[in-house]
Amino acid sequence: MIISISRLIRGLVLTALASFGNAASAAQLATNLIVHNVELHFKVERNHPDYQRLGGYPVLEKYNLHLSSAPDNVDVVVTMEGQGSTTLIVDVLPEVGVTNWADREGITDFKVLEETKTLFPSFYRIERPVKLAGKTSITIKAVSLKKLINTFSTNSFWPRALKFRVGLLPVKGETTLTDNISTLDLVLDPPD
Repeated sequence: MIISISRLIRGLVLTALASFGNAASAAQLATNLIVHNVELHFKVERNHPDYQRLGGYPVLEKYNLHLSSAPDNVDVVVTMEGQGSTTLIVDVLPEVGVTNWADREGITDFKVLEETKTLFPSFYRIERPVKLAGKTSITIKAVSLKKLINTFSTNSFWPRALKFRVGLLPVKGETTLTDNISTLDLVLDPPD
């Protein structure tokens, strides 16, 4: 069997180009880390009066004792995409204000709370190694809102919001980092 040299070279070149294209696609996937979504979920027991309305594992959109949405613990669910190994970081930054509970018999002065709220540096941090292979959701279980709130409320301050800042550490070859970060702001209404 005789194969012409030009045919052989053309076949090798086409194979090399196809391999290069596949390698380039794989490299592109490895460089695009994306945090798509951050949600807070909480568990509602079946015997809870609001189970029918809320369901068993609803998304927490706002912390409010009067709306049955003031759980002690939440799960942080992060949906992300990419290829390879990296580290998922979750930081919680509180925005805290003065309540004037002592002057108002335990009733919050909302005007003072809003005027005095100040964003503090992160005081709660989780780092977790992750291996990504496409779109993935990771759940960080039982983050204690009760503990985070009590850090301030025991001294008559209130965290008006908790900012859940989520990020993926960059990997070699990334050309933009803007999709590596996402923030979820949870507004917390004081008890009264």
